Amino acid sequence: MAGMTGPMDLTATPSWAALDRANALAAPQDEPLGRGLLVVTYYDPAGRPLGECGDYISVTFTPKRNAISPGTIVLKDSDPLVAIAENCYYTVVPITITMPSGWRWSGRVDTSTDDMVKGVGTTTLQLISDYCWFSSLLVFPAWWMPIQAQIPKEATFVGPAVTNIKELIAEQILRQSGLIGAALEFIGNILNPPAYLGSILDFEGLPLFVVPTNPLTDTSKWTAITCKMTTISAAVEQTLKDCGLVLTADLWLPGDPQPAADWGITLTAPVIVIDVKDYSGVTGLTGTMLDGLIGGVVDLLDTVLGEILSLVAGLNVSDGDSTNATNPYGNGILAQLLGLDAKPPWVVYEDGPRSGIEESHITAHHPLAYRMVTGGKSPDWVNKGIDLVLEYGLSLLLAAFGASGIASTLLDGLFDNVFLAYQQLEDELRRIRGGRFMRPEFWAQGGSAAYTLDAQVILESALWDTRGYHSFQLITQNERPYSFGGELFGRRYGDYGIGFPVSWVRKGRIYTDYTTEATITDDRSHRIEIVAKIGDQSAVESPWAKLMRRIGSLYDVVKAAALAQN
Repeated sequence: MAGMTGPMDLTATPSWAALDRANALAAPQDEPLGRGLLVVTYYDPAGRPLGECGDYISVTFTPKRNAISPGTIVLKDSDPLVAIAENCYYTVVPITITMPSGWRWSGRVDTSTDDMVKGVGTTTLQLISDYCWFSSLLVFPAWWMPIQAQIPKEATFVGPAVTNIKELIAEQILRQSGLIGAALEFIGNILNPPAYLGSILDFEGLPLFVVPTNPLTDTSKWTAITCKMTTISAAVEQTLKDCGLVLTADLWLPGDPQPAADWGITLTAPVIVIDVKDYSGVTGLTGTMLDGLIGGVVDLLDTVLGEILSLVAGLNVSDGDSTNATNPYGNGILAQLLGLDAKPPWVVYEDGPRSGIEESHITAHHPLAYRMVTGGKSPDWVNKGIDLVLEYGLSLLLAAFGASGIASTLLDGLFDNVFLAYQQLEDELRRIRGGRFMRPEFWAQGGSAAYTLDAQVILESALWDTRGYHSFQLITQNERPYSFGGELFGRRYGDYGIGFPVSWVRKGRIYTDYTTEATITDDRSHRIEIVAKIGDQSAVESPWAKLMRRIGSLYDVVKAAALAQN
């Protein structure tokens, strides 16, 4: 029966033979699917294709969410494209890697290493994705002004997050493009005549294109961003995380879908297309920019309400241990009442031996302590009050003895930072649930004076950070049953990609998180292996920390608008 490939007559076949045949047919299903080859293409500095590399030894690359993605290509010494890659030391060598689904990764050669090991020569290319642009562009406070005169002192962006981020990036492109860019470049290099050539080159502008967004229909969460002379990636990092957004930079090539056709914009030459995408699945109430504002207010009120109920009534109504990490508005009481919750994603992995789940990690973290202590300095009014009392007492004493010429401030500072210098906050419910062997105390770093608002925030944040909680992560196989791909210029490939929410079921509980990265490997023994990671095993941020950061952001905006001193 071993060589039999046609239909089997089960009425005339022994049961043992039928079972062997069934096992033989089922065996290939246990092998990794997706056996097509990756297409690796090299380009010249202008983005024109130079050739495809189909005879590589191995290719591994790891697309990541809101981070520079690394990649590695190992080539034979005889590969004719090695000479092109080695030019990375003085020019840009763009590379794209296209998957069988059609989804494409783009980046450049970062290093090219000529290796000789035991008589075998190879060349190893280390790649970085086009997300690296965001680490190479600074945010000028006043993009329309020369570097010598930056007024106002900080760049300020208030409104829906997607609009904010795109505006921030577009401004940094504008100041280096066209007549404005040439003029600013010339003034910036006024003392460096050899650099005047750069002013001429700026007429062409950077090869970057930001997909427009209508701010009136931008339903993303409202944010306030203030920054100056920091990289784009650093300026928007926290906003991307808070709002569940994905910032992308992809090489557009002639023949690809037009990313801004709805705006009447037609691209003709290779360019890096920048976009900000919201895969959270949260549906607003109006479908306009008011949704993000309403959601932000609801999130703020839920944070305050949750903490009040937690402190006063001992109720744990926060979303710190939620199994859904994709809702930028949290899972508070008001958010749920208003329907501001993330809708279930398309991709759901069921628990089981053939579920496609390679690994699942759900980690329970033990509480560190139930009492937080901070401080080290007394409030100013306490120190000054003690000094006044000592001064008054010393004055009376000197007067009684008829002493003169001795300053009454002699003892000032003697009892500074002694009274009310330290403050503590205790979670009594945690103490009771933990039992008599629960560790008692934790020092909360902060450097703030005790019995101040800052000290209270430090203690609340420390109490949150030391709590017991669950973190989780999922690693899946490709095409079992969902295929990895992504979105490129408005077209989707596969079932999910970087930044897409994914759910999985474990012991009857549903977990949901974003796809944070995927490692794709193609070599002589693997055709093609894709391991996607969902979640990052990190804890949810303290509501108090988020609350104070938002207040701080708004305060920075007011300062910047008033041209106040930093």
